[in-house]
Amino acid sequence: MLKNIRLLIVTTIILSFSLQVKSQELGTVYSKYFELPRESIFLHLNKTTYITGEDIYFKAYVYNRQTGKPFSETTNLIVGIYDSLGNQVIKKQFISGNGFGNGHFDLDSSFQSGSYYIKASTNWMKNFYEDDSFQQKITIYNGSVSEDLSNLSSVRKIEFTPESGSLVNDVTNNVAIRVSDEHGYSKPFTSGIIKDQYGYHLTTFTPGKNNIAVVTFSPRATFEYSLEIEYEDGSKQLQKIAPPKKNAVGLAIASHSKDKIAITLRLDKKTTTSIINDTLSLLIHRDGMAKKINLRIPKDVNYASYLFDKSQLQQGVNIFSLFHDSKEPIAERIYFNTHSIKYEEIKKPTITKTQTDSLIISLSKQTLNSVSNLSISVLPFETISNAPSQNILSAFYLKPYLKKQNISYERYFSKNNIDSLELDALLISQGQSRYSWKRISNNPPKKTYTFSQGVSIKGTLNKKLRSNEQLFLHAGTTYPAQTLKLENGNFTLPLIFPETEQALQFSIISGRGKLTKPSLSILSKDILEKDFIKEKTFNKTDSFSNKVKILPIVSNFDDIEQLNEVILTGKKKVSYESSNPLVPSFLKNKVTVVTEDLVFKQPSFLDIIRSRGYTVREDLQFASTTRVQIRVRTQQSFGLGSGGSERAFPQPVIYFDDVKLIDFDILTGLRTEDLESFYFQRNGASEGVNGTGGVIRIYTRRNLNKPIKSDSKKEISNMSEVFAYPIKNGFEKEKKFIQPDYSTYANKAFTNFGVIHWEPQLILDGKKSSSFKIKDTGVKKFMVHIEGMTLDGLLISTIKTLNLSN
Repeated sequence: MLKNIRLLIVTTIILSFSLQVKSQELGTVYSKYFELPRESIFLHLNKTTYITGEDIYFKAYVYNRQTGKPFSETTNLIVGIYDSLGNQVIKKQFISGNGFGNGHFDLDSSFQSGSYYIKASTNWMKNFYEDDSFQQKITIYNGSVSEDLSNLSSVRKIEFTPESGSLVNDVTNNVAIRVSDEHGYSKPFTSGIIKDQYGYHLTTFTPGKNNIAVVTFSPRATFEYSLEIEYEDGSKQLQKIAPPKKNAVGLAIASHSKDKIAITLRLDKKTTTSIINDTLSLLIHRDGMAKKINLRIPKDVNYASYLFDKSQLQQGVNIFSLFHDSKEPIAERIYFNTHSIKYEEIKKPTITKTQTDSLIISLSKQTLNSVSNLSISVLPFETISNAPSQNILSAFYLKPYLKKQNISYERYFSKNNIDSLELDALLISQGQSRYSWKRISNNPPKKTYTFSQGVSIKGTLNKKLRSNEQLFLHAGTTYPAQTLKLENGNFTLPLIFPETEQALQFSIISGRGKLTKPSLSILSKDILEKDFIKEKTFNKTDSFSNKVKILPIVSNFDDIEQLNEVILTGKKKVSYESSNPLVPSFLKNKVTVVTEDLVFKQPSFLDIIRSRGYTVREDLQFASTTRVQIRVRTQQSFGLGSGGSERAFPQPVIYFDDVKLIDFDILTGLRTEDLESFYFQRNGASEGVNGTGGVIRIYTRRNLNKPIKSDSKKEISNMSEVFAYPIKNGFEKEKKFIQPDYSTYANKAFTNFGVIHWEPQLILDGKKSSSFKIKDTGVKKFMVHIEGMTLDGLLISTIKTLNLSN
């Protein structure tokens, strides 16, 4: 190290101050910039490597950064897939309810092997300069699995970043050293040396586990310095270090104790005479919340230190900006406060083998906190198909504040833990935060775009109605039938979420119920604008080499060969629905078969239950899941004694594909078109004393490609009675997870790339456990990836290992 004599005076002050900036222009400008709420999105993907023929399944979490809770204002979530150059391939719209949403993409043979990006955003995000969309790289293989060589870059760029952005003369500086490729991602190196112009080694260092080294360095303005990096292959790279600038001030932040941090100003007393005895302003801020300290620098000091209570900081990221006499900070440091951060802990799941070809996984949590909404991906333990660059913790707590976005954030947040030492090294290497103070001062965002909620449909009735007529909107799969209010012949549809390519059907209905076709003019804003990923940090040669390792085809998605007509003879034909092996023999001829006409009249199965004499309540306050209560509508005589309404108005016994339901949440959003048949037994005789509320048996469609029966020659919608308006870009229909048709489970291809199960929505309430069923593929060891959020904003991110052998 340099052997020079320094004058060292350390001034230590314990600081405290009020929660808000008052009357200062700096605080006013800052608050205005964050006046509009900011939202962040995280998509939990079932995995990140796919084969065409599989589906991409995801769960969306939308987070309000100001309140730290689910963002309920946005209902329209836009998700797209983009190629390796950032060009849009496909884009769809999904429903987000109270901060949660589910979706999927089919991967057909049109996708070529290569790297892609999945992006999620909202209309509201377009109000801001900073791009808050979610982006995740995924890999798609068309037919076979090969080695991805797209990230094998030979470019090595050395990044030398002093803490808070400035290298200060003649004092000890903390410096972050990192090597990156042309995309900005970290590259490994083995060691490094800082040496002076005479070749003297001032310090040697090795990187941390995330390829960033933080070293101390005391430069002198009259010397020249260089940095030498050595790589695993023995090669070396040399780079000159820029000399310290005059009047530079360094801002260092370090944890002093469990409850306090140390804030240290590092100054070159020879060149900072312009600020001696002046007042500096230190603004500690994030997302519109700010605290301000006035600091006075005494004469003849190299350091001035202050202690600050961590409880006065915001949880997570805090940005320290030091100002002198301009609107631009002279130093800025990002610090992550782990003090008092709370997580929702999930106990280790249990796994039970059933007598059939299924396994049951049960989860519970440690606390009695509010309702937790989880998504779970179950993969073989040996999988190499899931490498997300972030999890829900890094997506909400860290990513929105960093200037350099090409970072594998999940390395710093794993299993509900934060690697504070490595994370601090990352934050030093960032230099300034993502937010430009020039933009904060001069260009606050304007509310140009609104929160998109449903599809905007406006219309005009071209012919005046008679006194006994009304304009009628037929029921859709996601909205009920309703009459529309007209004002001077104009109408606006209430909040609805029609499915993509679904036709809105309008009729004029008379007092006697007769339908006639109206003449309408429709104005709709259901078009999804084409876009691209702005940050062109992609590899323009991001394709797969021909000289790569080819693994066996994972999926068996062969085309079906059409056979010539074959005449069969045999016994009397049994209907497809009656042949369902789940239907008991005594019900073979008693089940109600779902037909096109029934789907049109009662698109929701809960409506069918209502029509059969039951009261159905749907409580919408539990995040994106509806808690369903079903009871008989007529009071039962035996219920007049003890037991209250539960005895007087009992609930039915419901079987779903021959499985008796403990609760009825699975019926939320159940569409009639997804069912093959059902059966109602009002007296409940088959269940004895437990069947006083009746018995309902529900059987889902076994073959989704088989068309629904038509029980009438008459068309469902007589076009002489209906005006149909097709929705081009409505909302995607939620698809239940179906495991791909893998050719075998007993090879390396499946254990490396296959998916066992995807559970997008599991609710944990209190310490009560919840379970879900997975297919028994013969795999003995599983990786269970869990992400989630509570209604209070607590985050969950953990990976559990399950071993069936144990």
